[in-house]
Amino acid sequence: MGFRDPFTDPQSQPRRPRRAAYALPTLFTAGNIFLGYLSILRSFRGAMMAATGSDIAAADHFAIAAKAIVAAVVLDGLDGRIARMTHTTSDFGREMDSLADVISFGIAPAVLAFAWGVQFVGASLAPTVRGQLFNTGYFVAFLFLLCGAVRLARFNVQKNPIPKNPGRPDRKYFVGLPIPAAAGMVAAVVYAFGAVPIGWWPPSVVWLALLARAEESTRQAAVQQLTVLVNLPITIDPKAEPATQAKARDELRTQIEKIVGEAAMPEDGPQRK
Repeated sequence: MGFRDPFTDPQSQPRRPRRAAYALPTLFTAGNIFLGYLSILRSFRGAMMAATGSDIAAADHFAIAAKAIVAAVVLDGLDGRIARMTHTTSDFGREMDSLADVISFGIAPAVLAFAWGVQFVGASLAPTVRGQLFNTGYFVAFLFLLCGAVRLARFNVQKNPIPKNPGRPDRKYFVGLPIPAAAGMVAAVVYAFGAVPIGWWPPSVVWLALLARAEESTRQAAVQQLTVLVNLPITIDPKAEPATQAKARDELRTQIEKIVGEAAMPEDGPQRK
């Protein structure tokens, strides 16, 4: 008896998955959401402990928040695999998985990144400078969340994506930095440094720069996809000549480049795995 047999209704023609089989990958997705929720709560608890001066207790909560994100990465990799193995893939599962990813790999790491890396920078800084650092931290953490959400939405709506540089056909690779990998990076750095909140401003600035670099990878992937869309045979006017259509595409490309800037367009193609 194969793995799929217990999840298949023998009386249906053709043999379709049992209704209960659809709940299996959904349970993994629900676990993903729970771990993201747990990470957010632990980040809040860690921030409250650090505010009272108990860095050791705060580190315990931040470490649990980081571990919860890593565990969510594992579940995120299992739910889709199980859905494909049991032939229970569906649009509902895909949309729920994306919503779970926004929570576990968008909101949770953004909250952890700010609470651990910015919130408790020493009060020795001038109030104006400290306020500017906080505002920068708010903005960078929000961009981390926003770029991840945009990436998920883009991959939900696209079909048969054509990268700018497809690379070798016998290799698998990602376009940009996947949101679970970006969240895992945040969790790994927090855990590797003992989860003790940062209290000195130079490491905090380096931390924000690292987050901004992760966002740049996601932004480059989005810009690359816009460039691909421009290269597709878009028909502006069904009766227009091919030269007119090509000119319209060139104008659209120019507008996109003005918005995102030449620096956002990678020249080395997608990052290979």
